[in-house]
Amino acid sequence: MNVSASELQIVFDDSDTLATCLQAPFRLEDLEQWNGWFSPEEQQRYDRYRRGADRELFAARRGLARLTIANVSGLSPDSIQLIESPCGKLSWKERNQPSSTESDFSALNGSDSAIDFSLSRSKNIVVAATSIKHRIGIDVETIQELPELSLLARQNLHPAEFTIWRSLSREEQTLAYFRLWVVKEAFAKALGVGLSISPDRFLAVDTIEQKLEGKIEYWQDRDTLILGHFQQKDISDHQICAMVLVAPTNSTVVAIGVT
Repeated sequence: MNVSASELQIVFDDSDTLATCLQAPFRLEDLEQWNGWFSPEEQQRYDRYRRGADRELFAARRGLARLTIANVSGLSPDSIQLIESPCGKLSWKERNQPSSTESDFSALNGSDSAIDFSLSRSKNIVVAATSIKHRIGIDVETIQELPELSLLARQNLHPAEFTIWRSLSREEQTLAYFRLWVVKEAFAKALGVGLSISPDRFLAVDTIEQKLEGKIEYWQDRDTLILGHFQQKDISDHQICAMVLVAPTNSTVVAIGVT
């Protein structure tokens, strides 16, 4: 990776994808640089946060998004404009270029490939991911005890997943639930649907079988199966990250990260 920031970690990296991670506390010089890349709208949103920690996390999310996109696109981070839809989804374009369906994920440097990206955060962790060949989603979760774990599992797990999950010990169930949930969240982002589709319709048995890489599937209708490929990585003792790649259905269908 050719761009840097304090404590920047590479989570996943290959010829198609790049996923990076930042963890608070952040260096003052990095925060000042990220703030310098803000659009007027971003600056107004930044100023509305009352807590310094919230302002810093907002700056880190937007800064990491620009750094990661810049490394793949060849653009400078300060030339990247992040565009937020009314429902909170992000797309991007080069500053001073017209907005259109095609330019949100422009083919850059003579390439015919579009660049897709996704963002996530949990507590003090911020992650971003890009892909030049696939729709991409990324999520990070903090593992913690959930009082209503059994209810959540019944609501959010596919019946085949739930059958395996309920045979585990309580300690195993907590970790297994979060490993499933982080993959489902990333898959939903890659599809561009958020949680408008019930998570129990996504099947990721490879995850509950404790595999850190495998497939997740979703039957959109009786005849249409959408497959995703996931990778997981432990960011810390209690935080996990998952990235999901889905083949593009056509040149204009994209998955967009969340703020």
